[in-house]
Amino acid sequence: MRHYWSLGQSKVVLAHRFTFDSLWGEPPLMTLGEFGGLFPMDAYGGAFVGRGFGRRRFIGKQKATASFELRFAPVEFKIRRHTLGVGLELFVEAGLVSQTMADLLKHWYVSGGPGLLLIWDRFVVFRVEGGFGKEGGALYLQSEHAF
Repeated sequence: MRHYWSLGQSKVVLAHRFTFDSLWGEPPLMTLGEFGGLFPMDAYGGAFVGRGFGRRRFIGKQKATASFELRFAPVEFKIRRHTLGVGLELFVEAGLVSQTMADLLKHWYVSGGPGLLLIWDRFVVFRVEGGFGKEGGALYLQSEHAF
């Protein structure tokens, strides 16, 4: 579930995402580190969920996350017929990963950090983020929003 709230003006947005993934049976190892769907993606840990922890750092049959981003894009430059937006973001994410549903609430992982956004014609997004968790941090360079 994702939602994007405009906060007073169109240049400030609070984006949030809640995700839950549950696996039954004996899934393969790689699947334990993914959120399913039409296009499976890394579960908690990596550039899109759990920024600040290593990619696929946490694996398990039960996974839940809550992600919040405050996005602020105050500056736009006109370059001929195009627009380049420059913005900032702050994010915080909390994840739960466990092998069993009964143990899910026992394993919390929290991370967060700042980011810089470059947005070309409102379509192409380039982000540079620093994610920090209790195990350290990471720098992310991506060509799309985290969500």
